[in-house]
Amino acid sequence: MKYLSSKGFMLVETLVVSVFTLSVLLFVFIQFQKLESSYANSLKYNHSDGLYAAANMRRYLLDNGFEIVRDDFLLSGDRYVDLSSCNNTGLTNTVFCNKLKETLGVKTVIMIQENPTLFISEFRNIRDLSEELKEFAKYIKYDNDAGVYRLILEFENGTFSSIKISEGM
Repeated sequence: MKYLSSKGFMLVETLVVSVFTLSVLLFVFIQFQKLESSYANSLKYNHSDGLYAAANMRRYLLDNGFEIVRDDFLLSGDRYVDLSSCNNTGLTNTVFCNKLKETLGVKTVIMIQENPTLFISEFRNIRDLSEELKEFAKYIKYDNDAGVYRLILEFENGTFSSIKISEGM
């Protein structure tokens, strides 16, 4: 009886092991990319200093004309209110607002409704907000609470934070 050469078996075995190894390495690479992206977002989005700064801006707004700003926002039909200049008609104590922004390193402050569907859908038409801030707005996990708004802050150092705001907070 004639024996078949085992060279063909060795070639198939090498190919199977190579494909398996490459598949495992590809899977690990993809998972590492997701992990690295998540880690980068955790450093840039909603870090602790930014959340404290957002809480300070919320406290300022609640104490200095939030109701007027909210009512003007609702009547205007706009998708957001830019509070960055501190010269909004409803805000009082603008000197303190400017000093607070300077101390906290805040570049942009906007207020949107908690359900941001219309705000996000019209990003193409909003020219005065940075692309990074728009990306952050997509990243935020929103609730559909009625009567609740959200402050979104962009800082000078390129980080972002958001916090809910409504009467009684």
